[in-house]
Formats: sequence, C-alpha cells, structure tokens
Amino acid sequence: MATSKTELLLLGAIGVLAASIFILDLLIPLGVAIGVLYTGLVLLSLWSIQHWLPLIVSGAVSVLTVLGFFLPAGPGIWVALPNRALCLATIWVATLLVLRYKRIEDQIKASLKEKDVLLKEIHHRVKNNLQVVESLLRLQSRVVKDPNVLGLFEESQTRVRSIALLYETLCRSRDLARIDMLDYIQKLTMQLFQSFGISQDMIRLQLHIQPVSLTMDTAIPCGLIINELISNSLKHAFPSGSGEVSVQLRANPDQTFTLVVSDTGVGLPRDVDERTCPSLGLQLVSLLLEKLDGTSEVRRSEGTMWTMTFPELVYQPRF
Repeated sequence: MATSKTELLLLGAIGVLAASIFILDLLIPLGVAIGVLYTGLVLLSLWSIQHWLPLIVSGAVSVLTVLGFFLPAGPGIWVALPNRALCLATIWVATLLVLRYKRIEDQIKASLKEKDVLLKEIHHRVKNNLQVVESLLRLQSRVVKDPNVLGLFEESQTRVRSIALLYETLCRSRDLARIDMLDYIQKLTMQLFQSFGISQDMIRLQLHIQPVSLTMDTAIPCGLIINELISNSLKHAFPSGSGEVSVQLRANPDQTFTLVVSDTGVGLPRDVDERTCPSLGLQLVSLLLEKLDGTSEVRRSEGTMWTMTFPELVYQPRF
C-alpha cells in the first residue's frame, strides 16, 4: 500500500516534534516532564483509533518513555540514549500503524456501504419482479370463468404477495440479512384481511409477536406458513362471519422459535389429516415445516390451533 502525501506530512511533523523533544531531553537532567510530553504525543496520535495493535504499541512507548526519562543524563547518557532512541523510533512506528489502520478502516467502511446499496437494489428488483408476476396472475384470472380455477389463481397471488412483502421489508430495513418479524407479520396479516375484503370489526385479529428477527432462509417459509393458515381461516373457519384469528411468535431458550396460529372458527374436521389432506395449502404447510426442520401439533377443539416449533436455518453457501 503506497504512503499518501497526508501520511508523509503527518509522519514528518511527528518526527520533527519527537526529535526536538529528544534533543531537549539530552540537555535537561531527569527530564520527567519531557517524558510525559513524549507519552502524550503517542496518545495524541492514537486519539481516533480503536484497534488493539496501535494501543499496545502506545502502551509500550509510554512505559519505555517514563522509564527512560528517569535514567540520569550527563554521565549516564550512554545508558539513557539507546532507550530514548527506541522511544523515538517506536513513536514513528506507532504513527505509521495508526495511519495504515485508519486507511484500511475507511476502505472497509466504503466497501460495506457499497455492498449495502447493491443488496438493497437486488432486494428492490426481486420485489418488483414478484409484483410483475402477481400482476400477470391477476390479469390472467380476469378471463377465467371456472370459480375453482379462479380460486387457485387468487391463492397463488397471495403467496407471491407474501414473498414480495418480505423483500419490501428488507429494502426498508437497516439490517439487510434479517427480517423484523413483528413488522412483517403485522403487514402480512393486514394485507390478507384486505385481500379477502374482511373487516376486523367482524373477525378480530390478535398478534402476540416478540421482537424476533429471522434470516431470509427462515423467514420465507415462516411467512408462507402464516399466509396459508390465515388464508385458510378467513375462507373456511367463519361461516357466521365473525370470530377471532390469532398469531403468536416467540423465541425459546433452546435457540428455537414457536409459531402459533389459531382461530375460533368451526375447526378442522376430525377425519382430516393435515399431512395427507388434498388441500394444497395444508400440503404446503407440511412441506415448509419439513424445510424448517420443525414439528407441529394441531388442536381441534374450540376452533383450530397450529403450534409449530422450528430452529433458525443456518445459511448454506449457494456457490
């Protein structure tokens, strides 16, 4: 790494000042005050650095300086001279380290900022592409006459929309690697209620979400599970048009997470096995739980309650 003009000027100024102090010390016996000034010079050169190596060098310079200036001048000058020369050289080395570390730190900060901008741009483009897919599905559904096929198109739109919402949340987040699940689940559930044209005056929504953040690899399956179960409840659980839907998410001491989605509707029939049910939505829930290495338990009394426990997936390099 080449030394910049600023580095050379600063090194020169430090060198001239340190050499002046060194010469003055040879003329003043027991120059303890000069030793303190030496130490202050090193500390001043390190004022903006928080790296261990320059601080260790600074500490060594301080100790050598104080010890060196307690040695007598005059007859003992040949004993004190090497130690003080070492102090002078160490000040130069410490200053050079400071400058190099500061340049490297600035380069790393600039690189990280550039990568953050690129990641946000990627997330934004993915979100836009997913919105295009959703728009194509919506346009195609307008020419569909079969109500069953139309329902499939609408379900696909809500799934694409739930993933697009994840990327939109990431674009607005300071942390581009993790999803704030409280913010995401609030937006997702409100989006689902609006999609089905359901007022919360009729079907109440209860959210009990701890301040949990998940990686994208974990958040996408989790979001799709919530999308499927809430959609299923809003479509089938409330023939009377009133009731309550609840979503809970909490972190456990064993580094796992528990997701609970429940409703006070009519409940799943007793003869329906959620793992072998022909419903695509429930099949997706089982597949997504398998992807999360999670377990589930379904309670069918007083409505339906899904309790799912899963770990956070560890990122696996793709290439």
